[in-house]
Amino acid sequence: MLPGWNDCQRRSAAKQYRRQIEAQGFDLRSNKPTIGAAVGTSVHEAFAIAFTAKKDFCEIPKNSQLVEAAVEKLKKEAATGMEWDDTTPNLGVASTQISRMVSMCVDSILPVYTPYRVEYEAIVSAGDGFEFSGKLDLLTLDGILIDLKTGAVVRPYQAQLGGYSLLQKHEKKETGEAFSVREIQTIFVKRSPKYKAQDSPVVSEYNLQTCEMAAWHSIESIKSCMTSFLKSPDPWTFAANPMSMMCRPQFCPAHGTNFCKMGV
Repeated sequence: MLPGWNDCQRRSAAKQYRRQIEAQGFDLRSNKPTIGAAVGTSVHEAFAIAFTAKKDFCEIPKNSQLVEAAVEKLKKEAATGMEWDDTTPNLGVASTQISRMVSMCVDSILPVYTPYRVEYEAIVSAGDGFEFSGKLDLLTLDGILIDLKTGAVVRPYQAQLGGYSLLQKHEKKETGEAFSVREIQTIFVKRSPKYKAQDSPVVSEYNLQTCEMAAWHSIESIKSCMTSFLKSPDPWTFAANPMSMMCRPQFCPAHGTNFCKMGV
């Protein structure tokens, strides 16, 4: 939720707090999964399987096994309907893209990092009745926190990455473990059109303190807005951004509803 909050608070609230918003008499769309998100989830599945095997057994599954697991994940995602796009117009193209992306991960990413935690999920109190949760993709033995990203273009994710670091800090405080995050990275694997060659992964490093500050202030803003909304249900509690690239009915459950008419 954190990286999209400042792009459009109302869209983020509609996604995260659907039950509370509908309970106040507002209507929200039921959106199909987008193929971009589904491909990302599928590649993450293979990424997690591979790094878990490396961590637990010091070995990497065969590339064909990882691709098979990722494609099977995609089929499950698509079973209830899918928003396709020009880059990925059907399941066949999606399967080809996933195969190339997984292969790139195996060849270029797996040999470089030694995992300490894989797909690690934590839930902590954020105060005032709120909980803060997240699932980090990879934490390495040398203290690098890594988030795998897929999509059409590289985007910044400071608040999300900072949130993962704050969760790890809380874990360290609670358990007394000596392990600390010293660096934050994203690894971007592009979802390229079928007729183009698969690009190499792009590694981006982020300033740890900046990311944590971005996360902290986003969390406090979310808490403040949601607390105000529950006291006095008004869509304008949440700022809307009709100039957002995501201000489209296929991406936003609030688009064109009585909760948000800004995109109409």
